[in-house]
Order: sequence, then structure tokens, then C-alpha cells
Amino acid sequence: PPDPKFIFFDCDDTLYRNDWKTGDRLTQKIAQYTESELGVDGAKAYELYKAHGTCLKGLLAEGLLPRERIEEYLAAVHDVSLEEIG
Repeated sequence: PPDPKFIFFDCDDTLYRNDWKTGDRLTQKIAQYTESELGVDGAKAYELYKAHGTCLKGLLAEGLLPRERIEEYLAAVHDVSLEEIG
């Protein structure tokens, strides 16, 4: 794989302060991906997050995301603008 251009530490608004804008973007991307690619609505994706600690863990635990699609999922849901993080 190519060298990363950015390393994003997701520490729930502790490393950056932008009123959760980045977190909201990630949540929207997760909902978009789960709905369009997996047929799982955004509310269910959020329930998986609450029950399993991350949506990804929930998708895997419930057999909703094949393991071979993990990298695709991660790339899609983390494709957000980082311009506001300073």
C-alpha cells in the first residue's frame, strides 16, 4: 500500500476542537456507506456503534460486513475533509 498522507487519531474531539464537525462528518459517512453498500440504515448503524463500541465491530459481529470488505469500508467512511482540524 502507498504511504499515508495523513494519520488520523480519532480521539473523540480531544486532539482537535471543532465542535464535533469531524465526528459528525464521519457519522454521516458511516450512515451513507452502510445504507448504500450494505442496506443497513443509519439508525441501525448507530445502534451497532452503541452495542459494540464501533459500527465496524457491530457490522462484523452481526455478519453484515464481510471481512474482505473491511479496508473498503474504512477508506470510504474516513474520506472526509480534514481542513478544519488545526
